[in-house]
Amino acid sequence: MTGDLRIASRSEAEAFIELSEPLPVGTTVVVTVGDEPAFEARVLKVREDIAGRDDAAGMQVAIGAPPLAIARAAVKAEAEAEAAQAPAQAPGEAAPESETAQAPGEAAPEAAPASGE
Repeated sequence: MTGDLRIASRSEAEAFIELSEPLPVGTTVVVTVGDEPAFEARVLKVREDIAGRDDAAGMQVAIGAPPLAIARAAVKAEAEAEAAQAPAQAPGEAAPESETAQAPGEAAPEAAPASGE
């Protein structure tokens, strides 16, 4: 990958790389910046460029992490992202209907007969 990137923060295990077009979660990359030694990393989390926000677009990467740790971190990041996007449900409010609910104007499915009939 070439382009304007900057390592905004880095620890021994992770780094945040500012990049205008982040790569998909799970992608393995080799990062080289200037005269610094290259390192292999896997994308854990992506932050898109959102108008009006001061946060730079980029990606959180695991540096040299074992594949299982990377997979767990990716699953956790995905669950956190979904939870952040899900609408809040007030206490006592019914949960949304499942995807198998009937469409408006569609007949309700017939109930299966009880066994032994």
